Amino acid sequence: MSTVSSVSTVSVPAPVVSRTAASVPDAAPPSAATPPAPAPETPYSRNRDRYKELINIIVNDSGTYSLDGQMKAFAETWGMYVNGALVIGDDPSTKYQDDEATVLFDKVFNSTLVQRMNQVYDNLVNAGIAAELRGEPGSISKLRYFSSLSEDDQKLYYTSQNGFDMSGNRQYANFDSFRNQLVENAQAQAAYIVKNPQAQAAYKNTDPGLAEALKTIESAKAGSGWSAQILSLFNVIGTNNPEPEPGRMRLTLDVKPSVPGAYNPGNLLDRVA
Repeated sequence: MSTVSSVSTVSVPAPVVSRTAASVPDAAPPSAATPPAPAPETPYSRNRDRYKELINIIVNDSGTYSLDGQMKAFAETWGMYVNGALVIGDDPSTKYQDDEATVLFDKVFNSTLVQRMNQVYDNLVNAGIAAELRGEPGSISKLRYFSSLSEDDQKLYYTSQNGFDMSGNRQYANFDSFRNQLVENAQAQAAYIVKNPQAQAAYKNTDPGLAEALKTIESAKAGSGWSAQILSLFNVIGTNNPEPEPGRMRLTLDVKPSVPGAYNPGNLLDRVA
C-alpha cells in the first residue's frame, strides 16, 4: 500500500452564507401583511360622533349644561333612534359598533336625567291610579296633579312623553301645546260626565260645576301662572276625595310602579305656590 493511498481525506463542508432577498437581484420582495378590510359604513357610524356629543350632555351631572339643554339632547337622541340614524347593520364586522352603541344606550338609560324622568312619570301614574279609585276622572286628576308639579318636573314629563306619530313627526309642537292638550282632555271629560248619567254615577265624586270651571282656564298663561290658575280652580271647585275602599287600597299598592333607588328628587317635586 502506498503512503499516499493510506491517508484518509476529510470532506470540509462549504460555509453557509445567509442571503437576503435584497442580495439576490431576481428575488421577489417579501409580501406585507394584508390589512383588514374596513367595516362597512352604517347609519350608526355616520352619526356616531354626534350621538356621543349628545350623550355627553345627557350624562353630565356637573352643572355644565342646563336642564333644558339636557332635555333637548335627550329629545334629539330619541329622534335619531326613531328615524334610523343609529342602525348598526347585519355585517359581522360591525359588531364592535353594536357593542359600543349598547354601552352608550345604557349610559343614557342610567343617567340622572332619565331617572328623574322615570320618577316624575311614576309619581304621576300613581296619583292617577289613586284618583281613579276615589272616583275621580283620569284626565281631570292628571291635569290637577301635573299642575302641582314644578315647571322643571312638568318639562321632564313632557320630554318623556313627546314621542312620534305615524308620520314620524313629534306629537306636540312644544311644551305649551302639550299643556293645553291636557286642559282640553280634562274639559272634554268633564263635559261628557255632565251629559252622561252613567258617567255621573261612575264619577259621583266629581263636582257638577267642574266642566264650566275648566272652560275658564287661560291657555296663554306661561310658567307658574298657568299652573296657579288651575290649582286655584280646583281649590274652589275641585272634587271630593274620600278614601278608597280597603280592597281598592291594596290594589293601588300592588300596581304602583317601582321607583329607581338611585334617584334623589331634590327640589324637583316642589309644589307651585
